[in-house]
Amino acid sequence: VTGVQTCALPIWHTKYGGGTDAFPHYLTIDLGATYAVDGLSYLPRQSNANGLIKDYQVFVTAEDPKGIPTGTPTAQGSFPDVRQASTRAASIVSFKAVEGRYVTLVATSSLAGNAFAGAAELQVSGVRGDAPATDGLIAALAEAQQAALAGKTPESVAALGAACADGAAILVRDDASQQDIDAAAAAIRAAIEGLADAVD
Repeated sequence: VTGVQTCALPIWHTKYGGGTDAFPHYLTIDLGATYAVDGLSYLPRQSNANGLIKDYQVFVTAEDPKGIPTGTPTAQGSFPDVRQASTRAASIVSFKAVEGRYVTLVATSSLAGNAFAGAAELQVSGVRGDAPATDGLIAALAEAQQAALAGKTPESVAALGAACADGAAILVRDDASQQDIDAAAAAIRAAIEGLADAVD
């Protein structure tokens, strides 16, 4: 399952009142689970030149860095100068997948040359590392679609329909466990076995 984690903000901006903090600045996103992270999208603020990041680093870590991570960045580079652009589009940073739960964007300089950093939106892309297997549930749903329902009791057909609805709902749940998925598949197969012939 490919997942995208979005951090949508009115805007994220570093301190600008009562003095400023010097670079580097950082923002860490907790994905809530381990992902094989392979990219980050940075949407700059859509007005004003303050806060537009120029040089950046991206870190993907298993543990909360509680600050700027140490070691070699997962990716680094410079965002394009969008100060005169009619539309400030998102910049995509792609890299070889790295497993981790925390993604930290570090700004080391700004396009305006001042000490500010900001963002309108950050998106992280990747594949969940501990995603449960769904093949069995998908197969059970396919078997249900092929089941012969003609001449079966309305109650048993309704039971199969309910089991399939529950299974389909679990299939799209991000928090579904392997136990949830396996139980849903078993319920669908039990409902198929339970299809009863209607008595005239």
